[in-house]
Amino acid sequence: MGEPNIRILEQFYEAFNDRDLKRILALMHPEIEFQSRFAQMGGAVYRGHDGVSGWLDDLADAWDYLDVDLQHAAEVEPDHVIALIRLHGRGRASGLPLDEEPAHELHFRDGLVARLAYTDRVEAERLVGGGPRPKVATFDCYGTLVDWEGGIGAFLYALMLREGVEHPPPGRELRERWEQIQFDVIQGSYKPYKEVLGESVLAWCREYGVPDREVYAEALVDSMRAWQPFPDTRPALTAAREAGVRLVILSNTDRDIIDHTVKQIGVPFDDVVTAEDVGAYKPSPTGFEHVLGRLGEEPADVLHVAFGFKYDIGPAKQLGMRSAWVNRHHEPLPDPGTVPDHEWRDLWGLAELSSP
Repeated sequence: MGEPNIRILEQFYEAFNDRDLKRILALMHPEIEFQSRFAQMGGAVYRGHDGVSGWLDDLADAWDYLDVDLQHAAEVEPDHVIALIRLHGRGRASGLPLDEEPAHELHFRDGLVARLAYTDRVEAERLVGGGPRPKVATFDCYGTLVDWEGGIGAFLYALMLREGVEHPPPGRELRERWEQIQFDVIQGSYKPYKEVLGESVLAWCREYGVPDREVYAEALVDSMRAWQPFPDTRPALTAAREAGVRLVILSNTDRDIIDHTVKQIGVPFDDVVTAEDVGAYKPSPTGFEHVLGRLGEEPADVLHVAFGFKYDIGPAKQLGMRSAWVNRHHEPLPDPGTVPDHEWRDLWGLAELSSP
Protein backbone atom coordinates (compact mmCIF):
# COMPACT_ATOMS: atom_id res chain seq x y z
CA MET A 1 0.00 0.00 0.00
CA GLY A 2 2.57 2.53 -1.13
CA GLU A 3 0.56 4.67 -3.56
CA PRO A 4 0.30 8.37 -2.63
CA ASN A 5 -3.46 8.26 -2.03
CA ILE A 6 -3.13 5.16 0.13
CA ARG A 7 -0.49 6.88 2.23
CA ILE A 8 -2.79 9.88 2.67
CA LEU A 9 -5.51 7.47 3.77
CA GLU A 10 -3.18 5.88 6.34
CA GLN A 11 -2.25 9.31 7.67
CA PHE A 12 -5.92 10.27 7.91
CA TYR A 13 -6.80 7.24 10.04
CA GLU A 14 -3.78 7.85 12.26
CA ALA A 15 -4.80 11.48 12.76
CA PHE A 16 -8.40 10.47 13.38
CA ASN A 17 -7.40 8.03 16.12
CA ASP A 18 -5.33 10.83 17.70
CA ARG A 19 -8.26 13.27 17.26
CA ASP A 20 -5.73 15.71 15.81
CA LEU A 21 -7.94 18.24 14.01
CA LYS A 22 -5.03 20.11 12.46
CA ARG A 23 -3.59 16.99 10.86
CA ILE A 24 -7.04 15.82 9.73
CA LEU A 25 -7.86 19.12 8.03
CA ALA A 26 -4.47 19.12 6.28
CA LEU A 27 -5.55 15.91 4.53
CA MET A 28 -9.12 17.01 3.70
CA HIS A 29 -10.12 18.95 0.60
CA PRO A 30 -11.88 22.25 1.48
CA GLU A 31 -15.03 20.82 -0.14
CA ILE A 32 -14.89 17.50 1.71
CA GLU A 33 -18.25 15.76 2.07
CA PHE A 34 -19.21 12.67 4.03
CA GLN A 35 -22.14 11.17 5.89
CA SER A 36 -22.18 9.48 9.28
CA ARG A 37 -23.53 5.93 9.37
CA PHE A 38 -24.33 5.99 13.09
CA ALA A 39 -27.84 6.37 14.44
CA GLN A 40 -26.39 8.17 17.47
CA MET A 41 -25.37 10.98 15.12
CA GLY A 42 -28.58 11.01 13.09
CA GLY A 43 -26.90 10.06 9.82
CA ALA A 44 -25.78 13.69 9.49
CA VAL A 45 -24.01 14.93 6.36
CA TYR A 46 -20.84 16.95 7.01
CA ARG A 47 -19.34 19.36 4.48
CA GLY A 48 -16.18 21.42 4.38
CA HIS A 49 -13.57 21.96 7.06
CA ASP A 50 -16.16 23.41 9.44
CA GLY A 51 -18.15 20.23 8.98
CA VAL A 52 -15.09 18.14 9.85
CA SER A 53 -14.72 20.05 13.11
CA GLY A 54 -18.42 19.57 13.87
CA TRP A 55 -18.15 15.89 13.06
CA LEU A 56 -15.41 15.40 15.66
CA ASP A 57 -17.49 17.25 18.24
CA ASP A 58 -20.48 15.00 17.48
CA LEU A 59 -18.28 11.92 17.78
CA ALA A 60 -17.10 13.04 21.21
CA ASP A 61 -20.72 13.47 22.30
CA ALA A 62 -21.83 10.08 20.97
CA TRP A 63 -18.86 7.85 21.84
CA ASP A 64 -16.62 7.30 24.84
CA TYR A 65 -14.07 6.30 22.24
CA LEU A 66 -14.13 5.26 18.59
CA ASP A 67 -11.02 4.09 16.74
CA VAL A 68 -10.41 2.73 13.27
CA ASP A 69 -7.89 0.11 12.12
CA LEU A 70 -7.04 -0.06 8.43
CA GLN A 71 -7.02 -3.69 7.30
CA HIS A 72 -6.48 -3.30 3.57
CA ALA A 73 -6.93 -0.67 0.89
CA ALA A 74 -6.61 -0.44 -2.86
CA GLU A 75 -6.94 2.26 -5.49
CA VAL A 76 -9.55 0.66 -7.74
CA GLU A 77 -9.61 3.62 -10.16
CA PRO A 78 -7.56 6.83 -10.30
CA ASP A 79 -8.31 8.87 -7.15
CA HIS A 80 -10.88 6.26 -6.04
CA VAL A 81 -9.88 4.15 -3.04
CA ILE A 82 -11.68 1.34 -1.25
CA ALA A 83 -10.63 0.70 2.35
CA LEU A 84 -11.50 -2.31 4.49
CA ILE A 85 -11.54 -1.17 8.11
CA ARG A 86 -12.30 -2.29 11.63
CA LEU A 87 -14.16 0.04 14.00
CA HIS A 88 -14.03 -0.45 17.75
CA GLY A 89 -15.48 1.83 20.40
CA ARG A 90 -18.08 2.26 23.13
CA GLY A 91 -21.29 4.27 22.98
CA ARG A 92 -21.46 7.08 25.53
CA ALA A 93 -25.18 6.81 26.33
CA SER A 94 -25.60 3.05 26.01
CA GLY A 95 -22.21 1.93 27.29
CA LEU A 96 -22.35 -0.83 24.66
CA PRO A 97 -19.20 -1.83 22.80
CA LEU A 98 -18.81 -1.52 19.04
CA ASP A 99 -16.62 -3.94 17.12
CA GLU A 100 -17.40 -4.31 13.43
CA GLU A 101 -15.72 -4.39 10.03
CA PRO A 102 -17.28 -2.00 7.50
CA ALA A 103 -15.70 -0.45 4.41
CA HIS A 104 -14.95 3.09 3.28
CA GLU A 105 -15.11 4.49 -0.23
CA LEU A 106 -12.96 7.59 -0.74
CA HIS A 107 -12.50 9.98 -3.63
CA PHE A 108 -9.47 12.22 -3.87
CA ARG A 109 -9.02 15.62 -5.49
CA ASP A 110 -5.74 17.54 -5.71
CA GLY A 111 -4.09 14.98 -3.47
CA LEU A 112 -6.67 15.40 -0.68
CA VAL A 113 -9.72 13.45 0.51
CA ALA A 114 -12.74 15.06 -1.17
CA ARG A 115 -15.46 12.52 -0.36
CA LEU A 116 -15.76 9.75 2.22
CA ALA A 117 -18.66 7.34 2.43
CA TYR A 118 -19.44 3.93 3.83
CA THR A 119 -19.96 1.18 1.29
CA ASP A 120 -21.02 -2.47 1.30
CA ARG A 121 -18.28 -4.62 2.83
CA VAL A 122 -18.86 -7.64 0.58
CA GLU A 123 -18.73 -5.55 -2.57
CA ALA A 124 -15.69 -3.71 -1.22
CA GLU A 125 -13.86 -6.98 -0.66
CA ARG A 126 -14.68 -8.00 -4.21
CA LEU A 127 -13.29 -4.74 -5.57
CA VAL A 128 -10.19 -4.73 -3.40
CA GLY A 129 -9.50 -8.39 -3.97
CA GLY A 130 -6.75 -8.49 -1.34
CA GLY A 131 -4.02 -8.02 -3.96
CA PRO A 132 -2.52 -10.57 -6.34
CA ARG A 133 -2.03 -14.18 -5.34
CA PRO A 134 1.42 -14.57 -3.76
CA LYS A 135 3.97 -16.87 -5.34
CA VAL A 136 5.25 -17.82 -1.90
CA ALA A 137 3.73 -17.73 1.57
CA THR A 138 6.20 -17.69 4.45
CA PHE A 139 5.03 -18.40 7.97
CA ASP A 140 5.90 -17.78 11.53
CA CYS A 141 5.16 -21.21 12.96
CA TYR A 142 4.33 -21.10 16.67
CA GLY A 143 1.18 -19.09 17.28
CA THR A 144 0.39 -18.89 13.57
CA LEU A 145 0.27 -22.54 12.48
CA VAL A 146 0.59 -24.20 15.89
CA ASP A 147 -1.21 -23.38 19.14
CA TRP A 148 1.74 -21.80 20.95
CA GLU A 149 -0.37 -19.92 23.47
CA GLY A 150 -2.33 -22.97 24.50
CA GLY A 151 0.80 -25.12 24.64
CA ILE A 152 2.92 -22.88 26.83
CA GLY A 153 0.00 -21.75 28.98
CA ALA A 154 -0.97 -25.37 29.75
CA PHE A 155 2.65 -26.34 30.45
CA LEU A 156 3.23 -23.51 32.95
CA TYR A 157 -0.11 -24.03 34.69
CA ALA A 158 0.57 -27.76 35.06
CA LEU A 159 4.06 -26.98 36.40
CA MET A 160 2.60 -24.86 39.19
CA LEU A 161 0.07 -27.54 40.08
CA ARG A 162 2.87 -30.11 40.24
CA GLU A 163 4.73 -27.87 42.66
CA GLY A 164 1.72 -27.74 44.95
CA VAL A 165 0.35 -24.33 44.02
CA GLU A 166 -3.36 -24.84 44.64
CA HIS A 167 -4.68 -21.78 42.82
CA PRO A 168 -2.27 -20.70 40.06
CA PRO A 169 -3.03 -17.62 37.97
CA PRO A 170 -4.66 -18.34 34.58
CA GLY A 171 -2.44 -19.94 31.99
CA ARG A 172 -2.77 -16.83 29.82
CA GLU A 173 -1.25 -14.66 32.54
CA LEU A 174 1.58 -17.13 33.18
CA ARG A 175 2.35 -17.32 29.46
CA GLU A 176 2.39 -13.57 28.95
CA ARG A 177 5.02 -13.12 31.66
CA TRP A 178 7.11 -15.99 30.31
CA GLU A 179 6.97 -14.47 26.82
CA GLN A 180 8.32 -11.19 28.18
CA ILE A 181 11.23 -13.03 29.77
CA GLN A 182 11.89 -15.01 26.60
CA PHE A 183 11.88 -11.89 24.43
CA ASP A 184 14.54 -10.34 26.66
CA VAL A 185 16.66 -13.51 26.46
CA ILE A 186 16.78 -13.59 22.66
CA GLN A 187 17.90 -9.95 22.47
CA GLY A 188 21.40 -11.04 23.48
CA SER A 189 23.93 -12.96 21.40
CA TYR A 190 22.60 -16.01 19.62
CA LYS A 191 22.22 -19.25 21.58
CA PRO A 192 20.30 -22.40 20.62
CA TYR A 193 16.58 -22.19 21.26
CA LYS A 194 16.67 -25.11 23.67
CA GLU A 195 18.93 -22.95 25.84
CA VAL A 196 16.56 -20.00 25.44
CA LEU A 197 13.63 -22.16 26.55
CA GLY A 198 15.55 -23.48 29.54
CA GLU A 199 16.92 -20.12 30.65
CA SER A 200 13.55 -18.39 30.34
CA VAL A 201 11.48 -21.07 32.07
CA LEU A 202 13.92 -21.30 35.00
CA ALA A 203 13.91 -17.50 35.35
CA TRP A 204 10.12 -17.66 35.29
CA CYS A 205 10.14 -20.32 38.02
CA ARG A 206 12.30 -18.15 40.26
CA GLU A 207 10.05 -15.15 39.67
CA TYR A 208 6.94 -17.12 40.65
CA GLY A 209 8.62 -18.70 43.65
CA VAL A 210 8.63 -22.32 42.49
CA PRO A 211 11.75 -24.54 42.36
CA ASP A 212 13.84 -23.92 39.23
CA ARG A 213 14.41 -27.58 38.45
CA GLU A 214 16.54 -28.34 35.39
CA VAL A 215 14.06 -31.03 34.44
CA TYR A 216 11.54 -28.30 33.60
CA ALA A 217 13.86 -26.90 30.94
CA GLU A 218 14.03 -30.30 29.25
CA ALA A 219 10.30 -30.89 29.73
CA LEU A 220 9.40 -27.63 27.97
CA VAL A 221 11.44 -28.64 24.92
CA ASP A 222 9.69 -32.01 24.80
CA SER A 223 6.29 -30.33 25.26
CA MET A 224 6.94 -27.95 22.37
CA ARG A 225 7.75 -30.82 20.04
CA ALA A 226 4.24 -32.21 20.65
CA TRP A 227 2.16 -29.01 20.32
CA GLN A 228 -0.66 -29.32 17.83
CA PRO A 229 -1.68 -27.18 14.83
CA PHE A 230 -4.83 -25.07 14.85
CA PRO A 231 -7.85 -26.77 13.23
CA ASP A 232 -7.68 -24.45 10.21
CA THR A 233 -3.93 -24.92 9.58
CA ARG A 234 -3.87 -28.16 7.65
CA PRO A 235 -6.86 -27.54 5.33
CA ALA A 236 -5.97 -23.89 4.64
CA LEU A 237 -2.33 -24.68 3.84
CA THR A 238 -3.39 -27.61 1.68
CA ALA A 239 -5.70 -25.33 -0.31
CA ALA A 240 -2.94 -22.76 -0.81
CA ARG A 241 -0.46 -25.44 -1.86
CA GLU A 242 -2.91 -26.96 -4.34
CA ALA A 243 -3.40 -23.46 -5.81
CA GLY A 244 0.34 -23.34 -6.59
CA VAL A 245 1.59 -21.25 -3.68
CA ARG A 246 4.94 -22.36 -2.26
CA LEU A 247 4.96 -22.74 1.54
CA VAL A 248 7.96 -21.84 3.70
CA ILE A 249 8.42 -21.69 7.49
CA LEU A 250 10.68 -19.10 9.15
CA SER A 251 10.76 -19.89 12.86
CA ASN A 252 12.57 -18.84 16.03
CA THR A 253 13.51 -22.37 17.01
CA ASP A 254 16.00 -25.23 16.57
CA ARG A 255 16.01 -27.73 13.75
CA ASP A 256 15.34 -30.74 16.01
CA ILE A 257 12.25 -29.02 17.44
CA ILE A 258 10.73 -27.83 14.15
CA ASP A 259 11.16 -31.27 12.57
CA HIS A 260 8.69 -32.68 15.08
CA THR A 261 6.34 -29.72 14.57
CA VAL A 262 6.27 -30.17 10.80
CA LYS A 263 5.28 -33.78 11.42
CA GLN A 264 2.41 -32.58 13.63
CA ILE A 265 1.21 -30.13 10.94
CA GLY A 266 1.07 -32.85 8.30
CA VAL A 267 1.52 -30.60 5.24
CA PRO A 268 4.64 -30.62 3.00
CA PHE A 269 6.66 -27.39 3.05
CA ASP A 270 8.93 -26.24 0.26
CA ASP A 271 11.50 -24.98 2.76
CA VAL A 272 11.96 -24.61 6.50
CA VAL A 273 14.38 -22.07 7.96
CA THR A 274 15.10 -21.78 11.67
CA ALA A 275 16.99 -19.37 13.88
CA GLU A 276 19.59 -22.13 14.23
CA ASP A 277 20.17 -22.05 10.46
CA VAL A 278 20.89 -18.30 10.37
CA GLY A 279 22.27 -17.67 13.86
CA ALA A 280 19.70 -14.99 14.69
CA TYR A 281 16.19 -14.59 16.05
CA LYS A 282 13.36 -12.53 14.69
CA PRO A 283 12.74 -9.57 14.76
CA SER A 284 16.27 -9.41 13.35
CA PRO A 285 16.00 -9.12 9.55
CA THR A 286 18.67 -11.81 9.10
CA GLY A 287 16.24 -14.70 8.77
CA PHE A 288 13.98 -12.81 6.37
CA GLU A 289 16.94 -11.85 4.18
CA HIS A 290 18.13 -15.46 4.18
CA VAL A 291 14.72 -16.73 3.11
CA LEU A 292 14.40 -14.16 0.33
CA GLY A 293 17.84 -15.13 -0.95
CA ARG A 294 16.90 -18.80 -1.05
CA LEU A 295 13.57 -18.15 -2.75
CA GLY A 296 14.88 -16.05 -5.61
CA GLU A 297 11.60 -14.11 -5.78
CA GLU A 298 10.88 -10.41 -5.57
CA PRO A 299 9.86 -9.47 -2.01
CA ALA A 300 6.50 -8.16 -3.28
CA ASP A 301 5.69 -11.68 -4.53
CA VAL A 302 6.20 -13.13 -1.05
CA LEU A 303 3.51 -12.95 1.64
CA HIS A 304 4.64 -13.34 5.24
CA VAL A 305 1.88 -14.72 7.47
CA ALA A 306 2.24 -14.32 11.22
CA PHE A 307 0.48 -13.76 14.51
CA GLY A 308 3.58 -12.27 16.22
CA PHE A 309 3.36 -8.60 15.35
CA LYS A 310 6.63 -7.34 16.86
CA TYR A 311 8.58 -10.41 15.75
CA ASP A 312 7.32 -10.61 12.16
CA ILE A 313 5.07 -7.99 10.57
CA GLY A 314 7.39 -5.00 10.92
CA PRO A 315 10.58 -6.69 9.64
CA ALA A 316 8.73 -8.29 6.71
CA LYS A 317 7.26 -4.95 5.61
CA GLN A 318 10.62 -3.21 5.93
CA LEU A 319 12.09 -5.65 3.43
CA GLY A 320 9.23 -5.10 0.96
CA MET A 321 7.38 -8.35 1.61
CA ARG A 322 3.62 -8.36 1.78
CA SER A 323 2.24 -9.25 5.19
CA ALA A 324 -0.80 -10.88 6.76
CA TRP A 325 -1.50 -10.59 10.47
CA VAL A 326 -3.39 -13.60 11.86
CA ASN A 327 -5.39 -11.88 14.59
CA ARG A 328 -7.13 -14.84 16.18
CA HIS A 329 -8.16 -12.92 19.30
CA HIS A 330 -9.67 -9.89 17.53
CA GLU A 331 -7.16 -7.54 19.17
CA PRO A 332 -6.56 -3.89 18.21
CA LEU A 333 -3.67 -3.13 15.90
CA PRO A 334 -0.55 -3.14 18.14
CA ASP A 335 1.25 -0.46 16.11
CA PRO A 336 -0.89 1.95 14.04
CA GLY A 337 2.26 2.96 12.17
CA THR A 338 2.74 -0.60 10.87
CA VAL A 339 -0.31 -1.69 8.90
CA PRO A 340 -0.27 -5.23 7.48
CA ASP A 341 -1.61 -5.80 3.98
CA HIS A 342 -4.13 -8.26 5.37
CA GLU A 343 -5.70 -8.99 8.73
CA TRP A 344 -7.32 -12.39 9.16
CA ARG A 345 -9.06 -14.20 12.01
CA ASP A 346 -7.57 -17.52 10.85
CA LEU A 347 -5.66 -19.04 7.94
CA TRP A 348 -8.69 -19.37 5.69
CA GLY A 349 -7.82 -15.85 4.51
CA LEU A 350 -4.75 -17.35 2.85
CA ALA A 351 -6.81 -20.04 1.16
CA GLU A 352 -9.18 -17.40 -0.22
CA LEU A 353 -6.31 -15.17 -1.40
CA SER A 354 -4.63 -18.13 -3.08
CA SER A 355 -7.67 -19.35 -4.96
CA PRO A 356 -7.48 -18.90 -8.76
